[in-house]
Amino acid sequence: MIAEFTRVVTENKMFVIFFREKDELSPKNWKRITRGEREFVGAIRDIITDGIKDGTFKELPPTVLTFGILGMVAWVYRWFRPDGPLNRDQLIDVFSEMIIDGVRKA
Repeated sequence: MIAEFTRVVTENKMFVIFFREKDELSPKNWKRITRGEREFVGAIRDIITDGIKDGTFKELPPTVLTFGILGMVAWVYRWFRPDGPLNRDQLIDVFSEMIIDGVRKA
């Protein structure tokens, strides 16, 4: 999930437009987009909740973890450059290690 979301955000310029212009959507489109976002957030929260229930993840607030992970990855469009010091796969490795090591139950 971390890898795929990072790839989507870094490979699609539409995210720059989406994140910057979302507030300009018509009420109808805002409602549609917001519904999709809620479904996406819910799916991630379910993965985290399941991991807490089965003992894989620490008992931390699932909603906070969800928004923390999504916020970290979503913000990457602002600063990631493919020709920078890390390529996309290296970035994914760093994000994955930070997130998984932070939530994995010892």
